Amino acid sequence: MSNCILSNYIYEELANDALESTLGIAPSGLEFCFDRRGFLNDDFDEDAFILDRLKMGISLQNLHDSLLQYFNILKNSLVELINRDCADFVSLSTNLVGLDKIIKSLEDPLMATRERVSNVLSEIQETRKEFEFSLEERKRLREKKELINSLITVATCTSRLERWLSPTIQSGEDFHLLTTGDSSPADKTFHEEQQIDRVAQEYTKLQHFVKKCVNHPFVEDLKPRIHLITTSLQDQLEGRLRCGLNLCHEAQSSGQLHPKTSKKASLVLRQILSTYVSIDKLTNAIDLYRKHCLHSQLSKIFLPCPELSASGADADAAASTLRRMFAEAVALLDKELSLFQTLVFKRLHKSYEPLSDFDVIMDGFFPETVDVLFNQLPDIFSAGNPDKFHKLYKIGMEFLDLVEDRAESTKQVVKLREKAVYTSFLNKWSLSVYFQLRYQECNEIISDCSKDVFKEAKTGPPGYALAVTATVMRQMRRCWSEDVYLDSLRHRFWKLTLQLINAYSYLIGEKALNQTINSPEKAGISGIEPLLLVFFDGSFFLKWIDEGNLVNLILSAMDLRQANPLPDWLEQCIKDSSERINSALIAIKSEICRVFEEKMQALIKQIQDLPRQYRRTNRNWPSTPSAFMPRILKQLTDLAQVLQSGILSKPQVEPLPFLRSQVVELFERILMTSVRKIEDSLRRLRVARAVGGTQQAGGAGKTDDDKIRHQVHLDTLEYISQLKSLPLLSEEGLQSNLDVLATSENPEMVSSSVS
Repeated sequence: MSNCILSNYIYEELANDALESTLGIAPSGLEFCFDRRGFLNDDFDEDAFILDRLKMGISLQNLHDSLLQYFNILKNSLVELINRDCADFVSLSTNLVGLDKIIKSLEDPLMATRERVSNVLSEIQETRKEFEFSLEERKRLREKKELINSLITVATCTSRLERWLSPTIQSGEDFHLLTTGDSSPADKTFHEEQQIDRVAQEYTKLQHFVKKCVNHPFVEDLKPRIHLITTSLQDQLEGRLRCGLNLCHEAQSSGQLHPKTSKKASLVLRQILSTYVSIDKLTNAIDLYRKHCLHSQLSKIFLPCPELSASGADADAAASTLRRMFAEAVALLDKELSLFQTLVFKRLHKSYEPLSDFDVIMDGFFPETVDVLFNQLPDIFSAGNPDKFHKLYKIGMEFLDLVEDRAESTKQVVKLREKAVYTSFLNKWSLSVYFQLRYQECNEIISDCSKDVFKEAKTGPPGYALAVTATVMRQMRRCWSEDVYLDSLRHRFWKLTLQLINAYSYLIGEKALNQTINSPEKAGISGIEPLLLVFFDGSFFLKWIDEGNLVNLILSAMDLRQANPLPDWLEQCIKDSSERINSALIAIKSEICRVFEEKMQALIKQIQDLPRQYRRTNRNWPSTPSAFMPRILKQLTDLAQVLQSGILSKPQVEPLPFLRSQVVELFERILMTSVRKIEDSLRRLRVARAVGGTQQAGGAGKTDDDKIRHQVHLDTLEYISQLKSLPLLSEEGLQSNLDVLATSENPEMVSSSVS
């Protein structure tokens, strides 16, 4: 689009230039009756042009004359332009005469120069190829020379090492010991270590040049000899290492940590370890140290015994034996650490120790201890006896802590934990089997007690009424007890705890309700006693959780401090479990109220028959409570006996006010309904009599309505007196219900109480 705009702009500029070029040709003072710029527009319309001129008052003749004059001017301008261009063309043609000869004269030298440049480039290319070939040849020769020198060095080193390591040849030129006849064994050993160090250096040199000549036939022929040299050198190094370790142990056992002999022993061991480091065979030195110094002693410590076998049933004896063994092993570790820190590792604070790669704990003691345990005491890792396994596992973890405490730094502890042998030691313990056995024990106990949810618990703490609640609580506490809980299984024991709570909520909810429906009910109010016990236990259990006892139990087992606020995962799990128990309690509460109301409602509904007993029956003025009141009061007495019996009479039983209020609420609801119906009936009767203009005969005496009111009053007083005599309500609850049930024989007071 930008190109189109640019083209239009250039076209307009050219048009303007062409228009302006005609202005100078017209005579001065000549004016036209039109605008000449209009002819340059693309949308020029002849008819519109003429009409515009006519509208301007210009006649056709004047327009014709002006256009004719403009045409003549344009024609003259075109002729002049052609003449000027023709003159320029003729001048240009004249100037180009002889140009082809000049070009021809320049072409030949240029072609000759081009040919010479091509020849030079060809010569340079050939010279370059020859030079590159020479360089490649020199490179091959140099590589061959280096290979030959390496082969010569390999042959020389091989011969020299064979001569040095030969047991029958002793070269005085190479190994001349400037020792006197009274030189000590440590001095002789020290000089021998210097000699073997020289051999090790030569061996390192041999290995370097062998790598440079790899796969060469000459080297392949020398490989058997090199293998013999390697074997002989390793044998001598092992012998020197044994000697150095023995000298250091002798110096340590004799207590000579500062005399000359002790220092020489230290130098001997450092020298041989440095030799191993120089030939990159430190792992061989570590293996020999484990085999020579540690294996025999650890094998004697961890001897197989009946207590630690699979058949050993005495958990305490097994724990005591294993603890003693680990204590002896740690004492051996302390001895070895003291030896190396005193005689071998002369490192100052924060200084570099070249022998620091020789780690006594991480590479020597711990791997060897684990191997000995796996081979000689494999049964300690078995979980066939859970109690025994628990004790042995905790002792094993204590041993790990003791080993880590002897590490020099946290970095060394991290490296130890990253070792495969450390992971193997932890994985060897059958933790999953142990937990499965504990889970089965717990599941069997819960299954047995869940057969009868209403089975009463044995007397004793924690004071639960039902065996199922006491059992679940004991199992929860047992999961986090010192004899069962293992920190490595904290997530599984936490899951088991949640499963126990969920199972308990099912047992006191759905299972208890189903058992109530399927079992024959007891006669009377005593039939709700099992449900009351379930409700009491569930409320007591829920209160125990809400007060933070479960959190304290878990955190104390994990050796964690009380966190405020609690972690989200812990708080949410406890909240969900509490909601499940609360839902079960709500269902039990509804069932208790339903059963109680069914047993009481038929009796209390007899209050509604009072109007029929006194309406137009000419019965005497009531002086005693109704005949059905003793049966109602008998139910209250039975309820009081239930609430006062056994566990429900304890002072901590607080979750039953709903039932006690139900005692009054049910009577109150039916009583007030009956009274309201009676008053409505009396009111309609008075209105009908007033309209009819009649009055009840004997209006001055006691009417049927008064008898009904008085009978209700007597029944209510009897009910109130029974509430006062039975321990069904607290003082506040009793006073509250007395205020509601307060009645009078005055109709207006009755009406006001009803309203």
